[in-house]
Amino acid sequence: MTLPLLVANQAFGGFLPWQEVPESLITIWMGDSLGIFLVLPLYDAWRQSKTINQSKFLWLGLGVLSLVIVLTLTFVLYPVLLGISLLALLGLALRVGLLGSAIGATLLSVISLLATRRGLGPFIRLAPDNPYLAVILLMFSISLAVHIVALQYAELRRQRDHLQATINEQTNYLIDEIEALDKTQKELEDARDFAENLIQTANAIVLLLDLNGCILELNPTAEEVTGYQRSEILGKDWFESIVPRDRYPHVWEQFKNCSSEEIPHNFENPIITKSGKERYIVWRNSKIFKNNECVGFISFGIDITDRRDNEKALERQACYDFLTGLANRFLLQEQGQELLLLAKRSQEMLAVIFIDLDRFKDINDNFGHEVGDRVLVEVAQRIRQSVRQSDLIARLSGDEFVVILPNTDAQGAATLAQKLQQQITPPIAIGDRSIQLTTSLGISLFPVDGDDLEILIKKADTAMYSIKEGGRDAFSFFTATIGQRLQERLEIESGLRSAIANQQFELFYQPQISLQDDSIIGLEALLRWHHPHLGLLTPKSFLPIAIEIGLMEEIQQWVLKTACTQNAVWQAQGLKSVPIGINFSGFQIQEFCPQIFEILNETTLRPQYLELELNEAILADPDSGLKQGLIQLKNLGLKMTVDDFGCSDSTLASLQNKGLNRLKIDASLIQALEVDQAIQTIVSAIIDLGHKLELRVLAEGVETEFQRQWLQEHQCHEIQGYLVYLPLPAEDIPAILREQQ
Repeated sequence: MTLPLLVANQAFGGFLPWQEVPESLITIWMGDSLGIFLVLPLYDAWRQSKTINQSKFLWLGLGVLSLVIVLTLTFVLYPVLLGISLLALLGLALRVGLLGSAIGATLLSVISLLATRRGLGPFIRLAPDNPYLAVILLMFSISLAVHIVALQYAELRRQRDHLQATINEQTNYLIDEIEALDKTQKELEDARDFAENLIQTANAIVLLLDLNGCILELNPTAEEVTGYQRSEILGKDWFESIVPRDRYPHVWEQFKNCSSEEIPHNFENPIITKSGKERYIVWRNSKIFKNNECVGFISFGIDITDRRDNEKALERQACYDFLTGLANRFLLQEQGQELLLLAKRSQEMLAVIFIDLDRFKDINDNFGHEVGDRVLVEVAQRIRQSVRQSDLIARLSGDEFVVILPNTDAQGAATLAQKLQQQITPPIAIGDRSIQLTTSLGISLFPVDGDDLEILIKKADTAMYSIKEGGRDAFSFFTATIGQRLQERLEIESGLRSAIANQQFELFYQPQISLQDDSIIGLEALLRWHHPHLGLLTPKSFLPIAIEIGLMEEIQQWVLKTACTQNAVWQAQGLKSVPIGINFSGFQIQEFCPQIFEILNETTLRPQYLELELNEAILADPDSGLKQGLIQLKNLGLKMTVDDFGCSDSTLASLQNKGLNRLKIDASLIQALEVDQAIQTIVSAIIDLGHKLELRVLAEGVETEFQRQWLQEHQCHEIQGYLVYLPLPAEDIPAILREQQ
């Protein structure tokens, strides 16, 4: 750079003579070196940090001051040369940085030194011993040293900055890690506090046990359930204090198995509380690990004692009779099937005894259902005392009981039946009353009478009914003859369900006459069933079964509608108008009142031509609904008769009801008039009673002339029976009614 400057100096006339050039070079070089020495390190510092702190600002001020001094001293003589040199060096520094400016300055120095040494161009050759050359070398050395130091300083500063950045980065990382650890520790503490609070407030039992079953910790619920305070039980052996090993050895075995299993173990077991009571707990146990080694267990328990008690109560309600505590029908089927299956496997006999209390209904009617219930409880207790522990006793319904006797033959069953009769017969004291009962029992045997429990019970029931029909207070085995009756009963039960739809029912009508003038004063509708296999059946053979299987209301409705329709037809034909009597024995009249009103409206029959014959037992029922129903029917204009009067213990009670029109003396009393003087007295009293109550009296079942004359002499109003008219089909009635006209 110096060479072109010198050439330009001489070409344009120059400012210096050639002999002064060396001194000028020394001056210029000193200025250049000083500028580079002062300016470039400051620029490099600014380029590295982009900021000037107080220390750098001080150095910048000193550098600017020095530069001003040098410029003041040098620009007077060499302003252009110094300015151009500085601009060139600064441009190079800005272009390539500190390293580039140092290389440029060094090259300029080398070129100047070589040119001066050899005398090239306008440079004056200097001898080696020339002091100017020494000055140039000194300035070159100083410049080179300064730039080397500057480079080293810059590298150190770069390393320092890098190290500082690394330290800052690591410091920030450590700070973040510490903050994360603090946050994790806080979360763990919160989770621990939450878990502790959850355990302390949980409704479940929480226990910490070591591998030997010692109690390490327990929560308040565990204290509440066991009855022990924490201080009393902590550190004690759970399987000695709460679940004794000698009492519940299986529980200890289950606990030990938990340590060898890979999953939490669940089981249910009882515990003994501090008060000595037993409570049932459902447990879920999980292992506690430390360094991958099982060190104990955490057990969560729910007290299910109350739930078990409720389940047992529900089971008892579902399986046991609420009054007597005996098995009910459901449990009889379940356990009876098991006993029967056991008898089949062991090829042993089994007996079924069906027990029915004779005339138990009379106890309810005369003394009330509360007394009847107490009698049933006592009978159940007497049956328990008569049988073995292995026998099954059940109450089916009402006063019916069944006893199943495993490993029992006919002789054993007969012996027990006699024992049961002897146990039940003694009087039962209820308050100030003494009630005596008799029983009818039926017996069936496995495998003689069948191998199905339902069939065996049915056959024992049939055998019992054969005793009822024969006089009661005895027992009987099921026989082929009884089986025939059972078969007929099953056939009747099956046929009843379709008898109405198949039009197998028919009404017969039996005229009732007045003893005063032999005129027909009424008709009684009598139901008959044309059974396809058993022939013509009377109500006595099928109505009790209909009541039992719940078909009585349907049959009664058919009878009522058919009779009313038929009577309305006869009246429309201009025949004599007489009431038709319909028997409502064994049926709740108060429940049927709405249907009676509906049928009368539908058939257009006037109410006074419908007569309801009501059983004494029904009329004696104290139910207020019955009385209201009778009053409604009476106000409507219906006639009402006490049917079969004199054959029930509730005779006099039945006369308390208002609205009655007539008494019908039972046929059994009429048929005994000729042979029993006492019966004549009773019938005479009934007739007198009817007169005094202003009721008409009708005797049914009149079959002889003696009976007719006797009744007429004793002022009986009306009669009905085979002597005067047989029950007739509907098509025969119009001719008789025309004769009356």
